[in-house]
Amino acid sequence: MTELIGYQRYTDWLGERVLSLADVWPQGRPRAVVVGLGQSPLSVRTGYRYQGGQAVNLRRLARAGLFDEAGGPVWEPVALAAGVGFTDLVHRPIGSVFMADLRHGAPLLRATLAEHEPDLVISMSKEPVVALFGEEYPPGVLPVRTGWGGEVFRMPLVNLPPGRMAQLLGELTGLLGR
Repeated sequence: MTELIGYQRYTDWLGERVLSLADVWPQGRPRAVVVGLGQSPLSVRTGYRYQGGQAVNLRRLARAGLFDEAGGPVWEPVALAAGVGFTDLVHRPIGSVFMADLRHGAPLLRATLAEHEPDLVISMSKEPVVALFGEEYPPGVLPVRTGWGGEVFRMPLVNLPPGRMAQLLGELTGLLGR
């Protein structure tokens, strides 16, 4: 067995022991949590989330004021310093996501978020939103809140036209400024 690095951990997922990434939570009630669909194989291999091209959305979140810009490819320390955590709907490296993954992950995600009660949930895709509310909402600030009163923001797709992207990230900046 190799030594674990970064946030690597072994977990049981659908009856199989897999190398994945542990959730990252700040001390106390989180100001926010970034919820991904799943973990990229590159991120699991390196032990840190949003590696490679995936960091584009984290840079957008930093520009919106969620946390400072990371000085390199590792985002967890700057997020934790800002009271921001990370979790995922699917706790395994993903190339493909299957309905079984979503069905298994949805109640786990709801329980994890309810345990930590973040003030803001930032969903990086539609699937965590569907897992939380049973329906899809468009990108931006959602018209619904979590059971504990937290606000929810769904990140737009990376290839959204720049004007629309700026508008939606402006909504997030407004949330963070309250």
